[in-house]
Amino acid sequence: MPIGYETENCMYGEELGELHNKGTNEEIMRAEGIFYYVGPDKMKYTVTYTADENGFIPHGDHLPRPPPVPAAILRSLEYKKSLGLI
Repeated sequence: MPIGYETENCMYGEELGELHNKGTNEEIMRAEGIFYYVGPDKMKYTVTYTADENGFIPHGDHLPRPPPVPAAILRSLEYKKSLGLI
């Protein structure tokens, strides 16, 4: 069951986490959650996230996204992969 909170200034969040590989050298805490807040512009901003061995990974329509990988770089990576270099 997720753990949640709500603040007086219109912030809300909840998270569910689990310990994986307990008692081993690969023990890791994994969590999924969501939070939202009302910005200075009075808009509601929602962020969903995962947190695990890959770090904190947020998702939200208002968050910046990296540009697409150029086609030439994709071709180069596929070529290196076909040679077993990556």
